[in-house]
Amino acid sequence: MLHEEAIKLMRSDPALIAQALATLENWRDSGSTHSRFLWDEWSVILHRREWRRTLSTSRRGKELRQASPVPTILPPLVRAAVLEQVGALKKGVQLGSKPRATQKGVG
Repeated sequence: MLHEEAIKLMRSDPALIAQALATLENWRDSGSTHSRFLWDEWSVILHRREWRRTLSTSRRGKELRQASPVPTILPPLVRAAVLEQVGALKKGVQLGSKPRATQKGVG
């Protein structure tokens, strides 16, 4: 969800793409090589604006999101609101529990 919000913002304000690229360059300059190949792919994605790859539910999409500079462009209030929504969704989904109507004897 963080990436969806960030991509919406970058579509409306392309200057935010430059901000994400600057973050990416700072990470590259840090000397860490563990995520280098993912950062290289992020550079291509940001320059070409290939957002679909970043939102993919594939294994590669998940890997990209783990090494993403994109959420760094979110304003703190937007970031907090998204994380709150995610937390609420996680609390609302309880695997293995019966639907509430059934628990109350209505189902």
